Amino acid sequence: MSLVLENISKEYPGPGEIPTPALAGINLELENGRFTTVIGPSGCGKTTLLKIAAGLSRPTAGRVLLDGEEISAPTPKIGLVFQEFALFPWRNILKNIEFGLEIQGIKPPERRKQARELLRKTGLSGFENHFPRQLSEGMQQRVAIARTLATHPRVILMDEPFGALDSQTRNSMQEFLLKLFRDERPAILFVTHNIDEAVFLSQTVLGLSQRPGKIKADFSIELDYPKERTSTEFNRYRREILEFLDRERKSIADR
Repeated sequence: MSLVLENISKEYPGPGEIPTPALAGINLELENGRFTTVIGPSGCGKTTLLKIAAGLSRPTAGRVLLDGEEISAPTPKIGLVFQEFALFPWRNILKNIEFGLEIQGIKPPERRKQARELLRKTGLSGFENHFPRQLSEGMQQRVAIARTLATHPRVILMDEPFGALDSQTRNSMQEFLLKLFRDERPAILFVTHNIDEAVFLSQTVLGLSQRPGKIKADFSIELDYPKERTSTEFNRYRREILEFLDRERKSIADR
């Protein structure tokens, strides 16, 4: 399965009749078993790109294809995880994870079975009757990821999912996500501002330019999992990506 973004551009209404461009000419293909991260200056269209890929927003030009079929609305085949956990506070953890299966019409015994298996995979067994407010932020994000996995998406889009976590919890969640990635083998498109996170998680890091966002850099991270954050090669990739971001920031400042 592959998700293809074909010549995607996006404009928003601006002052008067002048539109504000957000993205321009994005071409990208995501394949099963590939972890791709997008970085770039603030306001370069990273979140807009994810929303278009998820079918939540229509591009001004171009199209999104999933296995050759155009995507114009959300589909269970594409899962989306935001920085905000977006859990239902009135539902316990088990019922939060069941939600997507419930919408699909899966009968209660089967959806409970699948939800409990996801609790096991995400290290949340024993917390099924807890409510979101009773869990740590890291555990809540695990629930959000488990709820996304419940519908068996083959593409997972993640918008800075660990941005609000402390550094220790963030590192733990990165390890957790990599284990799920290696077990499930989906295609993942991940947005972050954190260079260390991008190198640690990804096989490919794409750099977006200043607005309107274009793919201006493509870094192939040729490191085997698990990656050693303090290695010479790891830090070489960090330095290359940092230099790219610095160039983009300077070009904005020089405008």
